[in-house]
Amino acid sequence: MNLSPAEAQLILSLNMPRDEEWRLFESEAAETNPEYYRTKVPGLWAENNPPGLASKRAPVIIELKAGAQPQRLRQYPISREAQTGIQTHLEWLKDAGILVECQSPWDTPLLPVKKPNGEYCPVQDLRAVNQVTQSAPSNSQSLHPSQPGSTRGRLVHVLGS
Repeated sequence: MNLSPAEAQLILSLNMPRDEEWRLFESEAAETNPEYYRTKVPGLWAENNPPGLASKRAPVIIELKAGAQPQRLRQYPISREAQTGIQTHLEWLKDAGILVECQSPWDTPLLPVKKPNGEYCPVQDLRAVNQVTQSAPSNSQSLHPSQPGSTRGRLVHVLGS
């Protein structure tokens, strides 16, 4: 059935919960062919795309357990090479408007993860923070917030490939 405004003069309305809208855009091709993401969603890859959507994403707000105190952990010792590598990555995120300098009583260490191409990616160690939160978001929600009820998830790119 072809519904084009010129032919039918119809407006098709589909009402659904906002957290289920992602299902409209799901395709089997994406599930069976990972290369689908490279060709159909080229702006997804951080290496060759400025972070467009990430800079407009609202911060994740978590609720703390009653009586929780700010966690202040020392940075683990890391090599000079790793420090330089994660600094480059952090500057890139700052320039893109994703990271914003602030004063906070919370302090958690960064783990430098070396990617196969030799670059370093900082990963925040949030274990101490997780211990004082009421409930952590599910993996699918924290990795892909457009799929909050999903039982499946795909880790597209966090550390790189």
